[in-house]
Formats: sequence, structure tokens, C-alpha cells
Amino acid sequence: MATVSTLAIVLFVLGGVLVIWVIAAYNNLVNLRGQAQRAWANVDVVLKQRWDLIPNLVETVKGYAQHEKQVFERIAELRAVALGAQDRKQRIQAEQEATRLLGNIIVWGEQYPELKSNENFLHLQRTLADLEEQIADRRELYNEAATNYNVYQKTFPAVLVAQSVWAEEMPLFEAAPQEREVPKVQFS
Repeated sequence: MATVSTLAIVLFVLGGVLVIWVIAAYNNLVNLRGQAQRAWANVDVVLKQRWDLIPNLVETVKGYAQHEKQVFERIAELRAVALGAQDRKQRIQAEQEATRLLGNIIVWGEQYPELKSNENFLHLQRTLADLEEQIADRRELYNEAATNYNVYQKTFPAVLVAQSVWAEEMPLFEAAPQEREVPKVQFS
């Protein structure tokens, strides 16, 4: 009889430990997900500021670089895609392409001396450079939070709780394929 009550107590304690562990794992998932969502919101704020700046920059450059019309049209398309994106992965892809195209616009400042001396362009260029630094910092923080969340939900035994709830992997900001290419240096 003593062994039955001892066995019942052991099972009760093990059950209690299991329940406490499930609650702790779930709460940790919620906490990590919240940190990643907050980090994403911080990225989103700066990306929105950049998208608000871009029309002014495009209008300033248009007068000097009229033959670059397709780039301006693509930037307008990307703005619509990015601001209307249904998920982070789609948003990240649009933002990466926009970053590449914005680099082209800034380079045009070097090609057009009149544009390079335009005060409005110089102010927009400085503001954009500041925003790009903020975006890079916030992307790094988001990637760190998302990675912590992604790793935790895949580790055992947290994976058991993650699979039974809403846990999905969060996308990361990564270098676009064209950013990974090694630049070619040629000396004339």
C-alpha cells in the first residue's frame, strides 16, 4: 500500500514539474516573440520614415536624370509593395531592392554636378544617410531578437510546446544576392 501512495506522489510531482515546465516554455516563447515583434516595429518606423523621404528625393532628382524613368517607376512600385506587404518576408524583399535602387539615386548626384550642388538634394541625401544608419542598427536588433526566437522554438524540449501553438519562424534581413557579389576593381 505504501508503494502505491509513493508512486502516486512521484507521479503527481512529475506531473506538476511537467506542467510548470510547459508554462515556462510557453511564457518564454511569448516573451521572445514579443521582443522580436517590438524590434520589427522599430525597424518598421524607420523604414516608413525612409519611404516618406523617397518621393521628395525622387522629385528632386527627376529634373536632372529624366532618362532614369524606369528606376523611378520601380521605386514607386516598391513603395506600394512594401507599405502594403502582407507578411515580413515580402516586406523585407521590397526593402532590400529599394535600398539597392536608392544607392543608384545617390550615385546620380556624382554624375550630375548641378544636382550635387542642389541644397535640397544634399539635405535629402544627408537625411537618407542618417536613416540608413538607423535602419541598419534596427535591422541588427530585429535579426538578433528573431534569431533568439527561432532558435528557442527549435530547441528540445521547447519545440514540443512551439509545435502545439502558433510558433512560426520569423524571417531575417539578409544581404540580397547582388550585395554578396565581390566588387570588381579595375585599374585603367
